[in-house]
Amino acid sequence: MRPTLLPVAADETIVGERVMSSESAQTVLDLMRENVLDGSGGYADAPGFRVAGKTGTAEKPMRGGYDSNRLISSFSAVFPYEDPQYAILVLLDEPHGTESTYGYATGGWTAAPAVGEIVSRIGPILGVQRAEDETGERAALVRAALMPEMIP
Repeated sequence: MRPTLLPVAADETIVGERVMSSESAQTVLDLMRENVLDGSGGYADAPGFRVAGKTGTAEKPMRGGYDSNRLISSFSAVFPYEDPQYAILVLLDEPHGTESTYGYATGGWTAAPAVGEIVSRIGPILGVQRAEDETGERAALVRAALMPEMIP
């Protein structure tokens, strides 16, 4: 599907070419959501907006190889997870680790928090309905798996 920055009417259909099965697409989306819930993208979480995304960190190319001291860090996201309508890419050229990031300058520590802040601020402006918090639901599943004796 051709990306656009123009508004698309709710009743307008945009025709695109399928490049993967809907099952595969859902699996990728589920993995991206899991990355925000329990992976390197945790700082992209925007409570109520259910962000799904993937971190990226690469050494900058230079003549003859890569410079391990210079990074490009990113976080690519979609939201809301249940019916993705918006995509966000934060790309940082040579971010620096700080005390609050424990010196790390990877995508999860630098770009992911920016995505979380962006989604938290633009979600309400875009009229995206906040979803129920799934933390309690996930915690119940973990408790059931790890401590079955605690289930009433």
